[in-house]
Amino acid sequence: MSNKKLVITIIILGIIFALIGLLLAMNASGVFDLKAALADMPIIGDRFKVEDPLMVVAPLEDQNKALQTEIEELKLLLAEKEKELGTFDDEREKYELRITELEKSIAEVQQKDIQSDQLAQIYGKMEDKQAVRIFDNLDDNTVVSILLKIPSEKTASFLAGMDPMRAAKLTAILTDKAIEAVN
Repeated sequence: MSNKKLVITIIILGIIFALIGLLLAMNASGVFDLKAALADMPIIGDRFKVEDPLMVVAPLEDQNKALQTEIEELKLLLAEKEKELGTFDDEREKYELRITELEKSIAEVQQKDIQSDQLAQIYGKMEDKQAVRIFDNLDDNTVVSILLKIPSEKTASFLAGMDPMRAAKLTAILTDKAIEAVN
């Protein structure tokens, strides 16, 4: 009997291996999905679980849509920022133009200051009566700019030689300039 058992065991093993071979061949040809069949089996099924391709693709599609939406939002934001930048460029140009104008004004004031320094030296050497006659023909701002640059004793003698009304007016302007210089 032991020979019979051995023969039966070999036949059963042969049938099992033939079935396994058949299953593997069917899996390879695409007729039968062996992984899906094994995944349905208890105990060992967890090791053979196959993710549904639709389950994998759906989140990717959602993520793609979200990214596309974000790209569109960023494009709108970029366009808005470029528009703001254009506004800032316009403002910057206005400020640069204003700076140029102010620099010209400063240069003019500096030039006038140099000229008034030179005139102060000239008038500081003149006799009082000669300077007063010339001052009578100059505007108040020019006279004040000269008087501010010469020694105070000389300023006092020039003012004393002028018409009292003009001297008072120039004194008021000199006082205002002195207050401005302090502030």
